[in-house]
Amino acid sequence: MKTILGLMVLITIIGCTTSNSSLLNTNSQNFKNRYQEFINSDETEIESWYHYVKTKSNDTVYILRTFFPETKQITSEIRFKDKSMRMTNGPAKYWHENGNLKSEGTYTNSQLTGLWKYYDRKSGKISSKGSFVSDKKQGTWEIYDTEGRIEEILNYENNIREGKFTQYDTLNSVINEGVYTADTIFQQTKSDTKNDNLKTGTDEQMPYLSQCKEIENIELRNKCSTKAFIEYIYSNLKYPKNARTFGLEGMTVTQFVIDKDGSITDIDVVIGLCQEFKDQNMELLSNMPKWEPGIKNGEKVRVLYTIPIKYRLE
Repeated sequence: MKTILGLMVLITIIGCTTSNSSLLNTNSQNFKNRYQEFINSDETEIESWYHYVKTKSNDTVYILRTFFPETKQITSEIRFKDKSMRMTNGPAKYWHENGNLKSEGTYTNSQLTGLWKYYDRKSGKISSKGSFVSDKKQGTWEIYDTEGRIEEILNYENNIREGKFTQYDTLNSVINEGVYTADTIFQQTKSDTKNDNLKTGTDEQMPYLSQCKEIENIELRNKCSTKAFIEYIYSNLKYPKNARTFGLEGMTVTQFVIDKDGSITDIDVVIGLCQEFKDQNMELLSNMPKWEPGIKNGEKVRVLYTIPIKYRLE
C-alpha cells in the first residue's frame, strides 16, 4: 500500500548578490557562443550568460533559452515581442532536466492560448492536452497515464471542470462516467469511488519527526514536526557559491518518500536549476532527523512528500 501526499512547504533561501559590480559585463564576453548550437541561422545573439542565452531573429522576435548549466540541457525556449522580454508571445517549449519534453504551446500577450501539451517526466509520453483561452482551460481536456494511455476526458469552462467526464482503464474500457458542476462531481456511474487522501484520526496519521513523538495531541504534534522540519532546512541550507556569483535563482522541487520504517528513500530532485542546488537538496534530505511513518487504516504506509525550495538573491 502506498499513499501519495503532496506536502507543499514553500521555503525561501535568500543570499546576497556579489559585490563585484562589473561581473555581468566581464563575464558576458566569457559566455559568448556558449550555447551557439541552439541558435538558428536567422538569429543574432544579443546576450549570453551562465545559464541562458538571449537572441533576436530577423523578423524582430526576441528569444530566451534557459539551460541546466553543467550539462547544457535546454529547459525552456520562449519568444517575446519586446526587447525587455516581459511580454511572451508565440510558440514556447519547456523541457524536464532529464531531457524529456515537459510542455509545449503558444502564448499571446503573456497568456496561454490554443492547444497545450504536457509530458510525463520519466516516460516522456504525453500526460495531458487541451486548449486555453486567455490563460484559462477551456473545452475538452484529455488526461493520460505514465504510459501515454488515455485515463480521463474532462470538460472545462473558464478553468473550472464543468460538464461530462469519462474515465478509462488501461485497456481503454470505460470504468466511470458522470458530470461535473462547478468543479465538483454532481453525478457518476461508479459507486465505489473512494477518497484516498491521508486523513488525521485514531487509525490514520501523517508522518512526523521523531523528536515530537512525546506530544500526545495529534494536531500539536504535527505542528511541532512542521516547525522542526522548516528549522532544520533553514539552519542547513546556504546559497551555493557559483549560483550566487552568476545570479542564478529560482524554485527547486524535490520529492522524497518516508518509508514504513520512517527512513527517507527515493529522493528525487525534480527541478534543480543547477548542480549546486541539486547536490545541496539531495544532501539535506539524506541527512534529515529520524521520522515516524505515516499510518492509514491502522497500517504503516509509504508517504511521498514534495518540497519546493525557492532560492532568491537580494
